[in-house]
Parts: sequence; structure tokens; C-alpha cells
Amino acid sequence: PRREEIRNILRGLRDCGRLRLAHDLYETRLCDLIKVTVKTTVCECANDALKNGAMSKKSSAGSSKGSSATTITEGVTSMSFEQFLSCLDMLFDQLLAQLKGAVGVNTFLKEEGVNLTSNANSDKAPATTSSSFLSNAAAELVHKSISELLRLRKDAHSLISLEEMKRLWDTCLAFTLQLEKLCNFKAYGLRSTLLIQAKGFLERTHESNMAQLVASLDSEKWMQVDVSPERQAAITRLTSGRAVLSSSSSLLRSALTTNSTPSTNTSNASSSASKSHLRPVTIDDTPYKTVWSNLLLIEMLLTNISCAAHFQTLATNVVNKISELLRLFNSRTTQLVLGAGAIH
Repeated sequence: PRREEIRNILRGLRDCGRLRLAHDLYETRLCDLIKVTVKTTVCECANDALKNGAMSKKSSAGSSKGSSATTITEGVTSMSFEQFLSCLDMLFDQLLAQLKGAVGVNTFLKEEGVNLTSNANSDKAPATTSSSFLSNAAAELVHKSISELLRLRKDAHSLISLEEMKRLWDTCLAFTLQLEKLCNFKAYGLRSTLLIQAKGFLERTHESNMAQLVASLDSEKWMQVDVSPERQAAITRLTSGRAVLSSSSSLLRSALTTNSTPSTNTSNASSSASKSHLRPVTIDDTPYKTVWSNLLLIEMLLTNISCAAHFQTLATNVVNKISELLRLFNSRTTQLVLGAGAIH
């Protein structure tokens, strides 16, 4: 009965030449609903950030119009990573539900043979109709809105951890694939924004690694350090080509945090029984004595390999970063050891 009622409405709109107008009104209201959904959800999450003390008091100043825009912008940039990811999850669920409704309308129009691609009075009007009459504009609006939210978080996302960046990438990519499949629409802008986020994260991480490696080498005592089983397991996976099959970098990183500085590591080593109790690193059944900076370099290499495996479009960039790290380590150790720069 409901379907027949809608058919009668369509016939009436077609007979009076108002079918195209009804379509345009529906499309406009759908886009308005999407805008309201995005604004409301972001504002609610921004208010939560404000209540938690994450936002500056300046967000409450100015006119009501300017205050609203400021609240959204500062709210998005001031959210913690978990708050922002939660905001995205809510947005994705609501926006996909709205788009599914539009796709349902498209499907019904197609089944009824409704054609809005040309003048209905033309005898040569094509008999087929696209399944994305209503969803094209909506999908474009959705993907631009999410891209803008990510753009506002560009600087913040360059400072998050690798695991958090992976979560953001996976969440946004899953939404992008659903959007493209649902609306037969290529979200190039959203994909590009997501790639820029990952590149920014990689660049900031590399800069931090380079500076940290130089500082570690300059303060290196060149004394053997103990290689724990966790560190050995991570290094074994690296040398056997299975580094990306497990959380090797996480294991090594947690092991390194137990002795976060070379001086602490040296102090612990000297206060222990004797150097004979220090475990070497074993590679292909051959033991090697190692120093703190070497373990730090291995951790950085594992992190970069994990990036290349997860963000495959950045694999070439990651190879260059690894090459720069190795060249820096080689040149700096040459200066310190062969050039006698390590004499204290």
C-alpha cells in the first residue's frame, strides 16, 4: 500500500511537471540534514572538550555567529585523539545511515523507470537512469566535510603515536570504502587528505628520530648494554624478515623504556654483578656486544618498517627515511669512534 501510494504521488508530480522540482527539494533537504548532523555532532564533542578543560577561554568570546565557528574550529583542534576518533565514529554512523536512505530512494526511482537526466518531454530521452541521482551531491558534501575535519587536525595528528595513526587510517579508510561503494563515488579528496595526514606523521616522526639519534650518540658511553629477551625477540624477527608479522617494534620500545637513557642504562650495568652477565644480541647464532644507540636505531627501523607495511602508499618515502637514519648513524659513529670524538 505504501509503495503504491508513492507511485501515485510520482505520477501526479510527473503529470504536472513538478517531478524535477521535487527531486531538487529532496536533494537540498538531504544536504541540509548532512550539514546539521556534522555541525551538531562536532559541537557536542567540542563542548565535551571544553568541559574537560581542553579548550581556551577565548572560544566563548565574540559574537554568536563568530563564537559558533570558533567553537567548532578550536573544539576540533583541542580534542584529544580519543575524543576526535569517537566523534568520527558517531559521524560515520549517522552519515552512512542518511546516505543509505538516499540510495534507497534512488533505487526506487530506478525501478519505477523515473528519468531525471534529460527533459522528460523529449522523445529521445534515455531510458536508463543513474542510481546516484540524489547521492552524488550528498556524497560530495559528506566527503568534503570529513576532509575538512581531518585538515583541522593535521598538526595534532603529526604528534600522535604510530598505533593511534594506524587506528585513524583504518577507521577513515573503512568509511571511505563504504562511501564509495554505497554511492558509486570516488572520494579522491578524502583519500588525499588522509594520505597527507600520514605523510605529516611520517615527517614529524623522522625529524624526531634524527634528533633523538644524534643526542643518543653524542651522550653514548660506548659500554655494552644488556639485551633482554623482548629486545632479542624483536631483533630476531627483524633479521629473519618477519618484523611486520608481529608487534616487534612495540616489544622493543617497551623494553627500551625500562632504561630510557644511556646514563641510566650504564648505571644499572655498572651496579650489576659483572659485565659477563650482560647478554649480547644474537644474530644467526652469532653473539654481538651492542651499545644503547644501536638498540635505539633498531627500534626506529622497526617503527619505519611498520609504517611501510601499514601505509603502503608511503613505502617509498619510508625507504628514504630508513636510508637517512642509517647514513646518519654511520657518519656520526665514524666521527665519534674513528675520529676520536668519543673520547671523554
